[in-house]
Amino acid sequence: MIGILIISHEKLGDSLIACATHMLGETPQQLSALAVKGDVEPEALLQQAKQMAIELDSGEGVLILSDIFGGTPCNIATKLVSMRQSHGISGLNLPMLIEALSNRHLSLEDCLNKTMNNGQESILHFNEKGCVPL
Repeated sequence: MIGILIISHEKLGDSLIACATHMLGETPQQLSALAVKGDVEPEALLQQAKQMAIELDSGEGVLILSDIFGGTPCNIATKLVSMRQSHGISGLNLPMLIEALSNRHLSLEDCLNKTMNNGQESILHFNEKGCVPL
């Protein structure tokens, strides 16, 4: 099973894990979050992220999810994916996390593609009548 590591600003990752746990009815295995706070050096967080990724990886890789491309959490994730069998996705949202959790029995590349597609397709414009076509 693919491990999933969320690297995000503050407690966003913990909140998304709590939401996923609520929706799925149980705490998903091999899922952790690293909260990036402004008062901690990124290099120290990178070392912590490395250790977390090692613990999450059962041999099938780790999918790293981050909130904003170019932010400190994503910069840490970018360094991490260059060091181990993993892929990263920025723009994390709850549908993306649920999709990743639902497809982590697949190959890392297939899980990555399905997660990215679902994350993008879950962004919809709606009003009181329903979805509004683009």
